[in-house]
Parts: sequence; C-alpha cells; structure tokens
Amino acid sequence: MIELTGNASSFSNIEKGKFVHSSDFEGYIEYQSSEEAKSKTGFQMIKDDDGIWNVSFTPIQ
Repeated sequence: MIELTGNASSFSNIEKGKFVHSSDFEGYIEYQSSEEAKSKTGFQMIKDDDGIWNVSFTPIQ
C-alpha cells in the first residue's frame, strides 16, 4: 500500500497505475494523477543487480 503524506498531490492515484516493462532492466510506472488530468504521469524505473526495481533518479526531499 502506498501512503501519501504532505504535498503529494502529484502522486495521487499512483496505486491505480500500471508497471510497463521497457526491457529486462528498465520500465516505468504509468498513472493518471486525477480524473481531470488529460495526460498520464510516470516514473522511470531501473532494476538493480539484486533484482529490485528503483526509481531512476534520486528525488529531492
């Protein structure tokens, strides 16, 4: 389960997204942040040497 806290409106509905494989070690999460949004949002993901999928950038916190 993904819990959204703080200023996380851009992550709304990410739990309804889908994971799309681009290759054996790349993919992305695609989701629509709101019902009114005309386009989808996504995160590029990369699989590490241990087989764990990680966001391909380090978010600023």
